[in-house]
Amino acid sequence: MAARRFEALVSVGSNVAPGRWIPFALAWLGRRVEVVGVSRWYAAAAVGGGSGTPDFINGALRLRTDLAAPALRALLRHGEWLAGRVRGADRFAPRTLDLDLMHWEPRVGAAGPGLVSGGGGLPPPDLLTEAYALVPCAEVWPTARVRGAAGTLAEEARRRFDGGGHGLRPCDLAAAP
Repeated sequence: MAARRFEALVSVGSNVAPGRWIPFALAWLGRRVEVVGVSRWYAAAAVGGGSGTPDFINGALRLRTDLAAPALRALLRHGEWLAGRVRGADRFAPRTLDLDLMHWEPRVGAAGPGLVSGGGGLPPPDLLTEAYALVPCAEVWPTARVRGAAGTLAEEARRRFDGGGHGLRPCDLAAAP
């Protein structure tokens, strides 16, 4: 197989049957891109969900692909759709599957005209502000450098969340509902 030209970070989350939909996403994506890293899984209270909203299970994937960022985003949206995700007006609604492109860049030595890291809304603001995004992404690609960060993802995670208080609880995905 020829070397893939791009590397990407994808945040994965679910609070509706995560024990079903996260393994679905891993298998489905694994048939379309090369999954080279999977973080630990964490449970956390749903942001903006209010009482009674199920906790999210979150993690991150490091991928290698030949897809440009817009095509990879479209692939992720298709995976959400296959899992029954409906994007509506309530951005905090429970969801079967959340697949968000957090970072995308050409691999060292990748050939191709006009390849630019970042851009297109990358990284999304929650990568550097929310533990559910930053901590798993830093685990799976600690040396990544993203726009808006003073250091690597691992350095940012330590600086922002090493004191605790982030609300993440390591969890066993196999035991998730």
